[in-house]
Amino acid sequence: MTSNPIFRRAVEVLEHIKDPTPPWGEILATARDLVGADSGSLIMMDGQGDLLNLNLVDVEDGAMRDYVQHFHKLDVLADASIGMSPGAWLDGDTSRRGSWQR
Repeated sequence: MTSNPIFRRAVEVLEHIKDPTPPWGEILATARDLVGADSGSLIMMDGQGDLLNLNLVDVEDGAMRDYVQHFHKLDVLADASIGMSPGAWLDGDTSRRGSWQR
């Protein structure tokens, strides 16, 4: 295993992704640190494009509130999620799809 402490921490926290309540805050924070990003987010939508869950790290509270109250309906991922089955995922490139099951 690598001696990089950030990478080690990311691997450790990912071991909890199948927990009944995954530690999304820690997962996003370690992913953010690993790639050197300013923030991290995990957006969950249902098969109709409605927001189910939003987890953010280092994003202003006002931006989160605005997204939840209005902007999630305009998100390109909302349209792309319509008709997708539970456990399917998209990343920022809506042509990239996958599936994740607990």
